[in-house]
Amino acid sequence: MSQAQPVCPNCHNTIRPGARFCPTCGYQLTQQPAAYQQPAPQVQPVAQPQRPKKSRWWIWVLLFIVLCISMVGCFVMGYFFIPGVSDKVGDLGLISFTTSTPVIEKTETPEGEDTPTPEITTPAPEITEPVVVTEVPPTEAPAEGYSYTYNNIEMVIPYEVASGAQGETMEAVTSGDSWQNNPEYDVCNLEGYPLDITFHSPMIQVFPVEEYTNLNPDVTDIINQLKTLLAARDYAPSSIPFLPFWNAGALFTARVEYLDFQNGSGVRYLTQYGQAFWPINNYDMFYSFQGITSDGKYYISAVLPISHPSLPQMGDDYTGSMDDLYANYEGYLSSMLPEINGWRDDEFMPAISGLDTLIESIRIQ
Repeated sequence: MSQAQPVCPNCHNTIRPGARFCPTCGYQLTQQPAAYQQPAPQVQPVAQPQRPKKSRWWIWVLLFIVLCISMVGCFVMGYFFIPGVSDKVGDLGLISFTTSTPVIEKTETPEGEDTPTPEITTPAPEITEPVVVTEVPPTEAPAEGYSYTYNNIEMVIPYEVASGAQGETMEAVTSGDSWQNNPEYDVCNLEGYPLDITFHSPMIQVFPVEEYTNLNPDVTDIINQLKTLLAARDYAPSSIPFLPFWNAGALFTARVEYLDFQNGSGVRYLTQYGQAFWPINNYDMFYSFQGITSDGKYYISAVLPISHPSLPQMGDDYTGSMDDLYANYEGYLSSMLPEINGWRDDEFMPAISGLDTLIESIRIQ
């Protein structure tokens, strides 16, 4: 509260503090006049509502949790990704990762007694010898077709080649001309073949070598020629050995290739046999395979008709000059064979690749 302004006791006008005369009436002020004080109004202070203080304890809890998670994350990262840390931790016994299930020992407790804390034991990990993984080389997928067995002959007939086969054992022929003599041998005649108007029937013949050579000494020369050819792998041979003996000769050879079957090898090619020059045609042409088992005990001869849409169906359908063909058959072959060798395998009927698959599946027990 501030001090009140002094007034003159004579005229009651305000005077300056410490004055000796009143500036209004001139009254002599012998003593300091008393100040006229006006009572100040009493003002009651207004009480301000106090806000409740916010609690900050959850912040500290959150910081503590984050700190714990960070420490655990750093520890795990170091254990798995820093070399040597896992070994040190294992040596100290701080952490152990096992897949064993803890075993809880269960004991009975009499009534009224405190139940003891069960002991938890972890079985020690078993130490086993390291497993050595041996790589197995990939094997070729088996041919898709009909499995066929006759006597000691096994094969898989591709679906596109035939629908099956009929086995037959041919009786031995020991009289007559030597080229007609044959031992007892097996023939697999293919059924459901895609070509039906052909000179040859589709068949695979299996001859026992020892019996055949004993019966006909000329067979030994044929087999030796085949072995020499298989060793040389000549893709342009002057001739290819063929069994059984026919009273005709090969007019040409094309598409020569060497194949391995399950327990032997041989040569396959396209050819046509005749007793005189004749146009290459679908009626007479066939796929031939001549092979021998690895142990030399069996000779395999396959005769499988084959055709191509660019060839005449029959020899009589040839549109060129027959006189020119007879006069220069070598010239005719020199123009035809490059074409035959250049055609795609799948242009033939059946496809050459399907016939190769059939031959490669053969096994002679």
